[in-house]
Amino acid sequence: MKEKGYDLTQIVEIILKFLNIDPDTSSKVHKELAIAMFNEGVKLAEKVDVVQSSEKLYKAIEESIKALAIAKGLDEVKEAENEGRWTTSLLDKAALKLGEEISRAWEAVSFCT
Repeated sequence: MKEKGYDLTQIVEIILKFLNIDPDTSSKVHKELAIAMFNEGVKLAEKVDVVQSSEKLYKAIEESIKALAIAKGLDEVKEAENEGRWTTSLLDKAALKLGEEISRAWEAVSFCT
C-alpha cells in the first residue's frame, strides 16, 4: 500500500472506520501501533538510521495521542472522524488536553519534523 501513498497508520484508520470498531478497541489498536512504532524507531536508532528512526518515533507519539484521546473521549476524536483524518491541529489540541508530559513530547517531535 506504500506505493499507493498510504502508510500503516492510515490503513489502520481506514479499517477501524470501515469496521465501525468501538472506541475501547480502537484505543487499544492505536496503543499497540504506538508501541510497535516506538520499538521500530529504537531499533533503527541503534542502526544509526536517524531519519527513519525519527519518523517512527514521531508516529509513536502521534499514535499515543490518538489512543489516549480516544480512551478519554476527547472532542478532537469526533472532529478527526468528521474530517476523515487526524490533522496536526487536532493532535496539538488533544496533546494540550492530555497533560504536560504528553504536550511536551508532542512539542519535541513536532519541533524535529
